[in-house]
Amino acid sequence: MAEENSIIYSDNRQVVREVNNKQKPKNKKFYDEAIETIKSKNIKVLKIPRDKNYAGIYLEARLSKLKNYGKGIVQRALKQSKKKQYKKNKYGKKNTRKH
Repeated sequence: MAEENSIIYSDNRQVVREVNNKQKPKNKKFYDEAIETIKSKNIKVLKIPRDKNYAGIYLEARLSKLKNYGKGIVQRALKQSKKKQYKKNKYGKKNTRKH
């Protein structure tokens, strides 16, 4: 949670415009609570370019590594399960399902 008189930097233009009352919020669910917190703690929300948002770049890189890592695990598991599902019949063909 941000402290009083903080500055929050975001590369998301829509969020910055909504918080600064320059655009109608698309998701009103948490908007009122967020605005109340921002005003009570005197927080400023400013727009920065995507390439200057180092925290966002770092998180994006970490997330893509995790996604790729996860895909590898899933792909290996699928290959192994396919190998186990089918057994060769007496003619050497993989057409009989193993139950």
